Amino acid sequence: MAIENIPLGPRKSQTPCQGMCSTIYGDAVCRGCKRYAHEVTLWNRMPTRDQERVWHRLRRLYRESINALVVVNDLTKLRTSAESVIDDGDFEPYRCIYLVLKRVFDPLSELGLSKRGSQETLSARDLFVQIERDLYERACLAYEHAYKVRIPQGKLESTSDDTGLAPLSQRQRNP
Repeated sequence: MAIENIPLGPRKSQTPCQGMCSTIYGDAVCRGCKRYAHEVTLWNRMPTRDQERVWHRLRRLYRESINALVVVNDLTKLRTSAESVIDDGDFEPYRCIYLVLKRVFDPLSELGLSKRGSQETLSARDLFVQIERDLYERACLAYEHAYKVRIPQGKLESTSDDTGLAPLSQRQRNP
């Protein structure tokens, strides 16, 4: 089933914050929510239309990463899994997939999901880590493109295995 065919409900979350902000340590892009540092800082003072632009960019990043790596096989199983981890009623499809992979450790088939293409050897946890890496890299590339600055290569890397963000230097980046 194409993820695009999953009905969208209204977005109920007030902020993209995931409670693990890395911008306070100097990151230009938050490793948690993937917002830019100035967006994190100014969020509560931003006009609604600017917040919506940020939400739109973040949803696009999630859509691109998840579409590249995940196939939805059973919408009912996905919805049931999502209901067990989402308590705010925001069942936007890409958010559902992301949160289910982050918080539920059942086999992918029990979640109504499967891995796409060359990612077949990944476990559910490895798939989540790959999505995290891809999301962060896409967010950094979008930042570089929007602000015509280059994030130093070392800032994109992490040595912590449990963050799932290392090593990005092995991936192709546009100059």
